[in-house]
Amino acid sequence: MDLLVATPGRLIQLMNSKHIDLSHVKYFIIDEADRMLDIGFVPQLQEIEDSLPQERETAMFSATFPE
Repeated sequence: MDLLVATPGRLIQLMNSKHIDLSHVKYFIIDEADRMLDIGFVPQLQEIEDSLPQERETAMFSATFPE
């Protein structure tokens, strides 16, 4: 697989059911990172990050502007 787009909850479901293995991920990108962290996705993102290899590139993006 070259690209996977998923919500944190769905990705964790796929990991737990052994349908996906993240041990060879080279790039981990989080879109709308500020919103996800603000609304409490830290534990889910930590669980996903723990399944990724140490040697990878991580990027966090957000296109949301505060009012």
